[in-house]
Amino acid sequence: MKKNTLENFLENVRKTKTCWFWEGSMNREIAGYGQFRINGKRPVAHRISYELFVGKIPKQMLILHSCDNTLCVNPKHLRVGTQKENMRDRDSRGRNGLTKLTEKNVLEIRKIYASAKISQKKLALKFNVTQATISYIVLGKTWKHICTN
Repeated sequence: MKKNTLENFLENVRKTKTCWFWEGSMNREIAGYGQFRINGKRPVAHRISYELFVGKIPKQMLILHSCDNTLCVNPKHLRVGTQKENMRDRDSRGRNGLTKLTEKNVLEIRKIYASAKISQKKLALKFNVTQATISYIVLGKTWKHICTN
């Protein structure tokens, strides 16, 4: 990267005590993410921040936000991760638009089902999901990252 790349990048950043907010141009294809023009390309701003302040990003890897703020470019809030980790983060933070349940709901479902006081079908009605959803939860096929102990 050019010598003045860091200066140009930081001109688009508003630092706070926690997050560094990207105030430059926005990516039209990936809503909610900033972009930074470099070498004729427009990668997302948080990836550039990681490369500028931390180092090279391994191939096929993503840069994840620990703060859950897509406009944050604070290198202390960025880490390398896989797509699977990114999806797990998304789901655990309740950002999946298809998710009807919360972590608290999942724990409750498992607890109730383990006590054998209610069927999967009745649990499905109670939580407004399908019986298959309940089955996957109690069998540990979904929401694997939620521990019941």
